[in-house]
Amino acid sequence: RYFIEFFSNLIEKFKKKQEKDLILLSAITVLSACLPNYQGFYDIFFVFPNLYLFIVGNAAQGKGIIKFSKILALEIDKSLRKSAKKTIIENQNINNESKEVLIVPRMLLLPANSSSTGFFELLEKNNGCGLLFETEADTLSNIMKKEYGNYSDGLRNAFHHETICYYRRQNKEHINIEKPKLSVVLSGTPNQVYNLIPNNEDGLLSRFIFYILTKEQKFHNVFKEKDNEIENFFLQKSIEIKRIYDDLLIRTSPLKFQMTEE
Repeated sequence: RYFIEFFSNLIEKFKKKQEKDLILLSAITVLSACLPNYQGFYDIFFVFPNLYLFIVGNAAQGKGIIKFSKILALEIDKSLRKSAKKTIIENQNINNESKEVLIVPRMLLLPANSSSTGFFELLEKNNGCGLLFETEADTLSNIMKKEYGNYSDGLRNAFHHETICYYRRQNKEHINIEKPKLSVVLSGTPNQVYNLIPNNEDGLLSRFIFYILTKEQKFHNVFKEKDNEIENFFLQKSIEIKRIYDDLLIRTSPLKFQMTEE
């Protein structure tokens, strides 16, 4: 009931149906990365709330509206980064060194422009949880074309919470993420979809929810709004989500979602 009201409040800030659709879908996907210790049962497996969403449309069709949904994760991300910074300072004091101690930062919002090892290291550092939110899908597809940056297999594994494991001999790096919980929000043009998922045999295709923008947008007066009321509203909602995140994080046993027989 809380989330019904929560999402209703979000979409009430927008007038056009397409905007309401984009905000609802992107907000649900963002929140799917913000619910630790929450699981359900599907077929014979425990699964987690995480979703993959791809908004597809031509240039100037209004895809950029989803950036407001990203704000919902900012308070959690800020808290994780602050905690990591504090750890670095404490280690500096212990070691009595002026140079910065090399510690992998913690964050919820994972950068698409990462090497494969860097991306999974960040994911592992946050207990396998993360949100990849990119409004230009080419950022992800371009890095995937690099030998050091292709983590497509990891994205496929993460969708089903299958173990991601690798070892790099050079630095003796060993990463093992047993149940990755990754959510993904992308937006881009049809060509950007093909760049990332070149054919229907690519397993990424079946992982994503696709929302296709088909109607031409009418002229949008960008000077109509006189303040940042919507952004401030989403920032306040981000604080609410952080409280829910904290409450779930300290649970001694997972909260379980279960459908009734009906």
